[in-house]
Amino acid sequence: MKKQFLLFVSILYSIYSIGQNQVLDNDKLRFGDDAELSINNKGNLKQPFLKSDATFFKLTYGTNALDSKFGMGGGGGPGSWNVSGTLLPNPVMANGSVVFDSSGWANKSGVISVQGSIQIAPTTPATSSLLLKNSYSLGADDRFLEVTCTFTNNGTGNIENLRYWIGTRDDFIGNDSSTQDVPIKTRGNLTNGAFVPLVLRTERSSALKVSTADEAVLFFTTSSRGNISHAPYTPRTAGTNPSTLINPSDTDTVTINLDSTYSMYVRLKDLAPNESDSFVWYYAAAPLDEIDVVIGAVAAASGYSITPTSTIVNESGTTTTSISVVMDRKPSSDVVVSATVADPSEISVSPTSLTFTTDDWNTTQTIEVTGVDEFIDDGDVDSNLTFSIVDASSDNDFDSLDDQIVEIKNQDDDTAGFTLSNVFGTLAEGNSQTATVSLVLGAKPLSDVVIDIISSDITEVSLGT
Repeated sequence: MKKQFLLFVSILYSIYSIGQNQVLDNDKLRFGDDAELSINNKGNLKQPFLKSDATFFKLTYGTNALDSKFGMGGGGGPGSWNVSGTLLPNPVMANGSVVFDSSGWANKSGVISVQGSIQIAPTTPATSSLLLKNSYSLGADDRFLEVTCTFTNNGTGNIENLRYWIGTRDDFIGNDSSTQDVPIKTRGNLTNGAFVPLVLRTERSSALKVSTADEAVLFFTTSSRGNISHAPYTPRTAGTNPSTLINPSDTDTVTINLDSTYSMYVRLKDLAPNESDSFVWYYAAAPLDEIDVVIGAVAAASGYSITPTSTIVNESGTTTTSISVVMDRKPSSDVVVSATVADPSEISVSPTSLTFTTDDWNTTQTIEVTGVDEFIDDGDVDSNLTFSIVDASSDNDFDSLDDQIVEIKNQDDDTAGFTLSNVFGTLAEGNSQTATVSLVLGAKPLSDVVIDIISSDITEVSLGT
């Protein structure tokens, strides 16, 4: 009987656990000191480190891990910032609920996830429970980490006004002792693969750039519901992150150069029992002279990929091309991508839109591009093909993604000119005979074309139409 019981426990463990905590260290980024596992009992990453000049430097003060905070209840409409209801800074996942999946992790890279229950109201855990799943993806050669946070109502009651913050209560970066505790923090967004600071402090900030003279960090979310704030380190109470108490739209300045804090705020959906919501964020770090390249890599990884980015077709139709499109991350609902030609008289595409689902998001789809013969001698013509997310038909977290442009050259096959046919008929003096000459243009004109026809000897031949 004892053997049967042990066998049962072993089988049960294998069903609910698919791995274990790991050290996230790809020799460029590391989370936690080299001797500890990287994910703590809150499901958060331990202290981040950047490798620069062959040495790892910490990216938060002291030994601080990244901080999280949950908010539930108390009112507050969709999209609105508020600190009402129950607020839980850095809640610990309930004992016995934590599950790791490291089946996708090998050789210091890949994907590892952790999930566990967060008790919103400890006195009524059955009705007020939230299952948090954090999936961490780190490429072997990447200087950025992708994080997918999924929230599932695993209780029996509704969860309303669900909010989430992630960030650090005390920033710190790099090796320069004169600036490491007072790095420059600038709110902005990623546009066309680059970080662009806000113009107005009241604008939404999906990205934060933290930098010194030597190193830099990028904190970024693809969620259209995300907004990032920073705030001075003091005043504060122990264990709190002051930036979570500030509405990002009320942040004093776009840029701050103080010992301070920062956090990302996301207003999630209200969740009925068994309903889920998720969003994606990125943490990147690099030497300052490399950060722009890393930001470009984050922008590329956070949306959808299109290849090639330039191509050639021709008007005769003998050269066509296929443009490949694929999502770089899994959406929570359909994503529709439209393809619009700048000059339809030169280029045609089929189909004009593609739909990616939660099942086929990582399956490549294609757009066929064909040159249009407009019969005009206008030379080779460049015409852009623009790919855009159709906001009304797509997962909201993809709405803010930039358009992507493919440059297309349509090679002309038309030549301005005309062709004169042979003379049909024989003329003899004294006879009322005629002969026919045919003319045809070699290309479609943009306006009328008048061709003069002149007889070299009007005493011998007269002309008529």
